[in-house]
Amino acid sequence: GAASSMVAGDNAAELDFNAVQRGDAEMQQKVNRVVRACCELGPKNPILSIHDQGAGGSGNVLKEIAEPAGAIIDIRKML
Repeated sequence: GAASSMVAGDNAAELDFNAVQRGDAEMQQKVNRVVRACCELGPKNPILSIHDQGAGGSGNVLKEIAEPAGAIIDIRKML
């Protein structure tokens, strides 16, 4: 399988190194604290949606976020 779909350590070291989804406990805790602090703001929470971008890229994420209400996405303006 692809490096991104394997559990770390289950394949050759070079393939594990190239994996796009590796755990990062420190970053996970930082993000968790930010999300929790925003949620504690109640109605002033600036977060409207959270989505795991993964390998699908921003085009896939925007499509999935906008799907319930609809949207116009100008792909030429995406960075």
